[in-house]
Amino acid sequence: MPDPIFPSDDTTAWDDAILATDDNLTQFERRMPQLAMSITGPSGSTAYAGKRSAAKDQLRRDLRTSKIFVKDLTDFAELTRAATFLELSLIFFDMADRNDTVSFGKASFYRDEYKKEFSQLVLDRTLSPGVDPVESPLYSIPCKRQ
Repeated sequence: MPDPIFPSDDTTAWDDAILATDDNLTQFERRMPQLAMSITGPSGSTAYAGKRSAAKDQLRRDLRTSKIFVKDLTDFAELTRAATFLELSLIFFDMADRNDTVSFGKASFYRDEYKKEFSQLVLDRTLSPGVDPVESPLYSIPCKRQ
C-alpha cells in the first residue's frame, strides 16, 4: 500500500539528474575531490566513494519531508549548491578522525551551509495531477519559512 503522505513517483528523471560535479566541489574547496580520493579508510574505500549518491538520497528525503516531490520539480539545477554543500559535509565527516579535527569542523560548517541553502530554496514546480491548487502552495515557494 502506498504511503499516503509521500506517494511513489517516477524517479527516472531524478536518478539521471546530475546535481553536483567535481567542479562544484572544487569551487568551494580547491583541493577537492583529489584530497578525498587520496584518503583511504580502514575498509579500503576513499572518503570520496559513494558520497555523491548518499548526498542525492539525503536531499531527496529532505525534499519529501518538505512535501516536495521530485516529479514536480522543473529544474534540478536549482539544487546544485545544496547538493554540493551536503556532499562536502559527508566527505569531510568521513575524513574526520575525532570531533576536534579540522575535517570535523568543515563537515559541520558544510552541513550548516546545506541546511541554510535548503531552507532558502525557491523551486519551480508543477502541480501533480489531482492536487487542488487552492490547497497547494504557489508554484514557486521556499521549502521552509522562517
